[in-house]
Parts: sequence; structure tokens; C-alpha cells
Amino acid sequence: MFKYMQNHSAVFFVISIFLILSSCATGIPGESLTQLDSLRKLNPVPELTPGEVVGIQLAALKANNPEDQGIAVAYRFSSLRNKELTGSFENYTLILKQDNFAPMLVNNGVDLGPQEIKGNTAVVAVRVRLIEGDTTGYIFLLTRQDRGDYRGSWLTDGVMQIGSREAPMIQAPETIDA
Repeated sequence: MFKYMQNHSAVFFVISIFLILSSCATGIPGESLTQLDSLRKLNPVPELTPGEVVGIQLAALKANNPEDQGIAVAYRFSSLRNKELTGSFENYTLILKQDNFAPMLVNNGVDLGPQEIKGNTAVVAVRVRLIEGDTTGYIFLLTRQDRGDYRGSWLTDGVMQIGSREAPMIQAPETIDA
């Protein structure tokens, strides 16, 4: 019983942090530092859903600082397969700062779409509201890890931009209107 409560308390804590961090910035000096400090303490755990993992990554990227500590949090929630493809942390950072992925660093907020889970694979759709007023979409592909330090945890294998300028929110196949 205690272990059950402990696991659910951890999930509740992470969800609370995600909800607080996913709200729009208030412009209060030092707020991003506080948010980033909270995010830096998080590690992948099996209790996190794919959507929660993506939410943590996006909140960390938005709270990124000149030392790229937010990017470091996102990198921590990346799978070994993703790290093999992107290379070093420095290369991962360069990729995120390119045009296609830069909106995840500087934006007016994000909308997480539905998550679709099939076995040990999950897809999460995201819409990012750009500073200029448009939106762009991304698809996050995650897998549940079957070995290593984060066994049982969902980690991001890859991210693909799916559109820009008023990107629609993707619906899970079972909810698409006919």
C-alpha cells in the first residue's frame, strides 16, 4: 500500500510541476530560473506517461538558459537510440537551436495532443504557439525502455516537425471525425 501511494505521489508531484510550468510565463524576474531548478531535479521514472515526459521536455526547453540547462533536461529524457542518432550533447543542442526546432525554445505556449500507445511505443502530438502568432506542430515518438538505468521508463526516440503556420492539432485515430 505504501509503495502504491509513493508511486502515485511522485506522479502527482510531476503532474503538478508540469501544470505550473506549462502555463504562460508571467514575466517575473527569476521565474524561469525557479522553474528550471525544479525541472533539473526530475529523472525518467516508469510512473511517467509519454505525455508527461513530453511535457517535461517542452517545459525544460522553454525555461532554457544560456548554459543550456533546459536542453540538458530534455536530453536526459531522450532514449539511447536518440542519443546515438543526434550524437553528443553539444550536437543535440545545435540541432535544437536550428530553425525547425527553435520554436520549442522560444514560444507563447504549447498544446499537448492525445497520446497513442501501442505496446512499448507511443506517439504524442504537440502544437507550439509561435511568438509571431502562428503555430507549428511536432510529433514525438517515445519507447518504453527495456534495459538500462531507466528500464520501464518512457523516453523520446525522435521528434518530427509536421507543419507550420496554423498547424492543426492531430487527433488520435480513434477520435477522427468521419
